[in-house]
Amino acid sequence: METKYNGWENRETWVCQMWLNNDEPLYRAKEVLRKSAKSWIEYSDALKDFVLSLHGDLENNPPLKIIRMFSDIGSLHRVNFDEIAKSEFGEV
Repeated sequence: METKYNGWENRETWVCQMWLNNDEPLYRAKEVLRKSAKSWIEYSDALKDFVLSLHGDLENNPPLKIIRMFSDIGSLHRVNFDEIAKSEFGEV
């Protein structure tokens, strides 16, 4: 049974990478992390920390788009940050 979603491991991973690549401020922040990482593993850890920090700010009245992002993602623990990082380092 095929479990991929639009070429990604699951829907949550696809939605997360869509937000990170299509929202300009998130994209810029993500690119800073990517360019400073020495490997996809380091980038994956930094990206996960970044997204989790945004999620932690949900209690502090974040911009509506951040609320929408996490609403769209749904289950954050299902996001495969390694897959996102590998795809941007050409490791997939």
